[in-house]
Amino acid sequence: MEQPHLSADSAAEPDEGPTEDELQRVCEELGKSWYSVFENLTNLELGREDQELDPHRFLIVYAYAAHAQKLTVSACHHLVDLDYAVAGPLLRVAYESALTAVWAAESEEAARAIHYALVKASGKLRGSALKTSWFDDVLDLIPEPDPAPEDTAPRARGEATTFFKLCESLEPDSEWLYMQFRLLSAYAHPSGEVIKMFVDGEAPTISRNPVAASSGVRRALWSAAAHNMLFAGQALDRLDPSARRRDALERAGASIGWDEPLRLSESAKRAVQDARAAREAAASERPSG
Repeated sequence: MEQPHLSADSAAEPDEGPTEDELQRVCEELGKSWYSVFENLTNLELGREDQELDPHRFLIVYAYAAHAQKLTVSACHHLVDLDYAVAGPLLRVAYESALTAVWAAESEEAARAIHYALVKASGKLRGSALKTSWFDDVLDLIPEPDPAPEDTAPRARGEATTFFKLCESLEPDSEWLYMQFRLLSAYAHPSGEVIKMFVDGEAPTISRNPVAASSGVRRALWSAAAHNMLFAGQALDRLDPSARRRDALERAGASIGWDEPLRLSESAKRAVQDARAAREAAASERPSG
């Protein structure tokens, strides 16, 4: 499948593919589709025939997909206003949430791995806070986090904490998925792209507001927005037995050249199966009663 390339070089010209206007229309249609389904929804029945009910994982998928959708919609407003200094970082954060939602939708290790990562991160944050002595009064009121569970498969732990490994666990085009993340990150870190936003030309001339983005960068950012909405929507669609947005998602995928949903790679599937077998074997060895 042909993928539109995001270039961090503001002089880059767009490759063949959807135009900026076409990408903007895809984003508008996916945004309307999302809100028409979820605007007044308070409960969502999730599940599919090939998976046992896992409410914790399904809630994770919904939360991350909703996060990606909300941030991307906000980024689109800034893109319409030609404010790519704000749109770029929002798209980068949304992209990470969208792909994490995809991974969590496919991997039954996701809830365990994310729980492990959150507990470890909470412990590290608490340790850092203790070193400052600024938060002692607050920390006295907050119990220490429980120990992280030890039955989480190492590969899933890596996928939950290292975005390269998460991208590597997905197909098709895992290399492109991670490269997209790296390029979007240029707008979210103190990089050369940030300098070029506020320093125009070789003179140089400084500006209080971001200098105008090239047509290539504008189109690439709209492409990133469309991919964010597509991936987040597909993650949730896989767990929605009603498939209420599937037609809209299929039309969007065809429009931007992404003709099949992301899924776990074969090696990632084997790791999930091995982890399940190990848990079942451990459970069978425990004394009953």
